[in-house]
Amino acid sequence: MLKNKNDIRSVAFMLIISVSFYLLWNYGSTIPLWAYIPAYAGYMVMAVTVSVMAHNHNHVNMWKNNLMNIFQDNWLTVFYGFPVFAWIPTHNTNHHTHVNTKEDYTKTTFSKLFAGYFDNSPTNLLSFMVKEEKLSAADIEELKAIINK
Repeated sequence: MLKNKNDIRSVAFMLIISVSFYLLWNYGSTIPLWAYIPAYAGYMVMAVTVSVMAHNHNHVNMWKNNLMNIFQDNWLTVFYGFPVFAWIPTHNTNHHTHVNTKEDYTKTTFSKLFAGYFDNSPTNLLSFMVKEEKLSAADIEELKAIINK
C-alpha cells in the first residue's frame, strides 16, 4: 500500500506518536515524575517529526490508496496543528515559486534588522510572528477553491 518501502519509518513514527499521546494524555498524571519527564521529552522529539512528515506528504503522497492519503491528511492536521490542504497554496505554490523573496509570504527571513543571519539563526524561531506580507486575493481564492472541492 505504500508507494515507497522506506515510508514504513513514517508509519512507525505515526504509531509511536499516537500511542505516546494517548498514554501521556490518559495516564500522565499517574506516572512518577522521574519517568514522566523522559517520556514527555521523547514525545516532544517525536512530535518534531510530524512537521517533516507534513512537508514530505504535501510534496508526494505516501500511499497508493487515496483513502489512506486522506487518513494521513487528517492525522497530520491533528498532530501538526495546521490543515494540510492549506499547505498547497502557501507552501507548494507560493514558497517553492518565490523562495525567500519579497513575494514569498512564508519566507524564513525574520526582518531586515537581522540581514545576513537568516538561515539557521534563532531569529527564525520568531519569524512566524513577524510576516511582512499578507495573503493575496489570488491565494485566498485558491484556498476557497480547495476548501469547496
